[in-house]
Amino acid sequence: MERVSKSLKSVFLGLIGLGLLMVIIFETGLIIPGGWESDKTAEFPVLTVMELLTVALIPLALYLFRIPLVHRELMGSPETSLRKWGLVRMLMIGVLMVANTLFYYLFMNASFGYLAIICLITMAFVYPSLQRCKQETTEEEPQGE
Repeated sequence: MERVSKSLKSVFLGLIGLGLLMVIIFETGLIIPGGWESDKTAEFPVLTVMELLTVALIPLALYLFRIPLVHRELMGSPETSLRKWGLVRMLMIGVLMVANTLFYYLFMNASFGYLAIICLITMAFVYPSLQRCKQETTEEEPQGE
């Protein structure tokens, strides 16, 4: 379980690092931001799709381990399933964060920046600590009153 946690942590940090690297590249002027700023006809559909994806995928990623099919798989073969589904969950949020960051700098539209920040905050809720990995692969016992 510790290896799975470490590999998921590396993906977690890699996605955040990729977003941070983009910020550094654009903010230092290595790539000039706002290259697509004047293309408002492209901005609207991209913004609409990114808003819909963000609003749909964040709750799905947070609920993913409670879906019966995924939950059964996590209980049946914990390490293999956790590696697979943990990666899927992290990529659902992380790819959105990176894409929204990129679109923020290409279009210079604050909405993309806000969506990227929301994804970054959401990443904290899926941090793959060893304790969380163990908790998500063990059956919860019902609590009696």
